[in-house]
Amino acid sequence: MGTIVKFKPNMDYYYTRGLNFYENDNYVEALKNYREAYKYVEGASDTEFRAILEVEMACCYRNLNLLRETQLMYYKALSDSKYEASFDGVIGLIDVFGTGNNADALRYYMDYAAKKGYSRELDYIDAATQFFSQRDYRVEPSPDQNMLELGKKLVETGQYEFARQLLDVIPPEAPAYRESCAVLSTLYNGCGEYEKALAYAEKASAYGVSVETQVNTVLALYKLGRTEAFEEALEALTSGDVNDVASLSRIVRTAALLGDCELVKKFGKKLAAVSPLRGPMLSYAVALSNTGELREARKIMVMLQALYPYDAVVQVYSQSIAACTEPSDFSLTGELPQASETRILESLNAVLAESDGDRNQLRIKMRDRELRTGILMIFQAGSDNSKRILCDLAADVPYFERYIRDCLMDPGYPDADKRILLPIAVRKFRKRPIYLTCRDICRPLYGKPPMRASAKWREAYCLAYSTLALFGCENYEKDFDTVFSGLQLALGKESNIDDLALAALIANRTGKVSALRDNECCIELFGADRETFLRYKNKLGKHKPVSHIERHDEEDNNSEKGGR
Repeated sequence: MGTIVKFKPNMDYYYTRGLNFYENDNYVEALKNYREAYKYVEGASDTEFRAILEVEMACCYRNLNLLRETQLMYYKALSDSKYEASFDGVIGLIDVFGTGNNADALRYYMDYAAKKGYSRELDYIDAATQFFSQRDYRVEPSPDQNMLELGKKLVETGQYEFARQLLDVIPPEAPAYRESCAVLSTLYNGCGEYEKALAYAEKASAYGVSVETQVNTVLALYKLGRTEAFEEALEALTSGDVNDVASLSRIVRTAALLGDCELVKKFGKKLAAVSPLRGPMLSYAVALSNTGELREARKIMVMLQALYPYDAVVQVYSQSIAACTEPSDFSLTGELPQASETRILESLNAVLAESDGDRNQLRIKMRDRELRTGILMIFQAGSDNSKRILCDLAADVPYFERYIRDCLMDPGYPDADKRILLPIAVRKFRKRPIYLTCRDICRPLYGKPPMRASAKWREAYCLAYSTLALFGCENYEKDFDTVFSGLQLALGKESNIDDLALAALIANRTGKVSALRDNECCIELFGADRETFLRYKNKLGKHKPVSHIERHDEEDNNSEKGGR
């Protein structure tokens, strides 16, 4: 009798399976196999094939209408690719930003592609072509439109009060008035002022009915207890033919808030066929579980685990639904069950106490699925101090190293959390995180660049200033302008200024953050090539400006000498 040899799948096996599933339009299964193949090359020195897999995964996310995840994968592919092999990453980002109507980012990557010689291919990008055909950049947007856009950005950053004040002053005759009323209605529903939410929803509806205003009307009427009007509004909302992703997800979330399982299932099924968005799909799985359709609920949770491998809530619900043998009673809104959350956090605290700083022991215990889930829960909803401590402990573990890298490159990850993770990542990772430009991780903290400076110098000023601001450095404003003026004096009117090298130089010269004092860190963080960086740094040494801090230190030293 012959020896039975157990088959061991390798990278080629998973990659081939991923391609087959992709060609058959099964993008979730394709993602699963690509991710398994990715494990074989994630830490390898061959960045080219790693970038190919990242592009393949980005294409899967794009076909599933998950634009944030698509953007993240294209960022990773572009940072991993060699200069001549970054075409797919650049073109993919142009497609994503064109679809999302992000004018600034689209312009930037269109210019980026043109500089790399991709101009001919850009003519064939439908998303970019359509976007540019819809907008005339020679015409400045109206003040009212600017206020609307700024109000939306304030909402994204959680500045709800400022957003309300800004949107409230847009006049009724302005074209942006209807959309501003819809946003205000959403904001007032969110903060519990349902009368105002209903009033603004009615104002928006007067200019045209939309799913957003219908959803806001239904929620406000429900909370106000106006049963008859609520039922009429709900019937109008659910009887329409809705097929777009944004509208379907709004309806599913609304049905979850209303506690209507059947409505969640009806529209959740439609949404699953279009795009498996995390929040609505979680509500859909819970609704299936609560009504006893456990098999279908588990299928949805398996899919969510494949799409969102680092999501703590998805992990908890996957385990809970898998353990169910009869209809459950979970919250349709997808909130963590209190008992599960308490148990997981208690287990995490017990393990941390037992390890008592022993990193090797902790690394072994982090293989436990529940412990990993607890750490992810802290990263997503814990205090800043807890995140900082756990980041320092978990950064040595490959699983969390991958998670931290993804968080730092994720365009939707909060800046406050990036400030916690980034210094630890730079200090501890063997291969430090590399970013395309600081614009991808910074928000508009640009300082006040000199009015008479050339466009390149203004660009360099904003880039360096926003980078230091990202790190949350104390008092960096005080001597930043002095350092920048010294750079201008040192470099003069050179035409071939590498903006990224200049930004790295400013950050290094300011010396405010320990993580940036090493030249190599600066070069990797800002993407400047070593030769350019060191050339400008040596030039600066001949014209060394005296910063406020250095001046104070010198005065202190002189006073000490005098005292002695």
